[in-house]
Amino acid sequence: MLPYIKVENDEGKEAKKLLLSSEINFLNLAKKMQNWKKLRRYELSKKAKLKAELKSCSSKINIIEKELPEAEGVPIIHLTKPKQEKKRDKIEQELSDIREKLRRIS
Repeated sequence: MLPYIKVENDEGKEAKKLLLSSEINFLNLAKKMQNWKKLRRYELSKKAKLKAELKSCSSKINIIEKELPEAEGVPIIHLTKPKQEKKRDKIEQELSDIREKLRRIS
C-alpha cells in the first residue's frame, strides 16, 4: 500500500510549475550541449586541417633551407620554441594557493 500525502491546490500548482521549469531548463541545457558538440567537432576539424597545412609548410621550408647555399663565416641561427610553463605546474600552484587560503580561514 502506498501512503498518500494531501497536497493543497496552491502547493500542487507551485510544484507543477517548478517541475515544468526544471524540464525547460534541462531541455535548454541539452540543446546547448548539442550545439557545443557541433562547434567542437567543427573546431577539431579546422585544427586538424591547420596542423596538416603547417606540417606541409614546415616541410617546404626545410626543403628550401637544404637547397640554399651555406655562407662561410656567418653563424647559423636556429629558431627554437620558447619554453612555456607547464599547465600542470600552474594548476598545482593554484591548488596550493587555494589550500593556503582555506587554512587561513579555518
